[in-house]
Amino acid sequence: MRIAKRIIPALTACAAAGWLVIAGPPAQADIVHPDPETAKASGILVPAQPSALSCTYKVRKVRKSSFLNVRKGPGLKYRPVGRLTVDSGRFAGACSPSGHWVEVESGDGERGWVHAHYVRKLAPTADAPSILPDLSCAYRLKHVRKSSFLNVRKGPGLHHRRIGRLRVSDGRFLGACDSTHGWTAVKAANGRSGWAFTHYLRRVA
Repeated sequence: MRIAKRIIPALTACAAAGWLVIAGPPAQADIVHPDPETAKASGILVPAQPSALSCTYKVRKVRKSSFLNVRKGPGLKYRPVGRLTVDSGRFAGACSPSGHWVEVESGDGERGWVHAHYVRKLAPTADAPSILPDLSCAYRLKHVRKSSFLNVRKGPGLHHRRIGRLRVSDGRFLGACDSTHGWTAVKAANGRSGWAFTHYLRRVA
């Protein structure tokens, strides 16, 4: 009993410092509660209303060859709905975690939850989600080959992550009537609204 009383506090301290790691398949990066019952007992629940994802994060402590699962809810019992990698760059997330989990938006735009150990909240920058103007004008692509595409980004700048694409074959698409510092708000082929470089857009209506 004396040995157990000495070892358990030591293990707890190591876990808090990030030294105690649960081994898992090399292709994934999930370190969460040891089992679903523990998660349930901790009182971590999916909020009834979607929270505002007004902070910015990056993946950390994940190898470039691996990925971090984005799950339907805050626990291993929830199915994966997306993935984040080191190459995902910046992404939106809730400013406050729910227990050991943070609600985020995955690389393909799906909302879900990741373990807070594997994400790092960034200081507010120009990459914060921008407010989109009304998309009341119509555009087509120009200076883009049929075999290529134009990236649609989260905000007006190359440092914002990609959220969609536009191709010549998409034809006409909606966009804002005015540009912002050389960028125009548009609706991508996947239905998501973001920003594209104005140089590659031709206004048609």
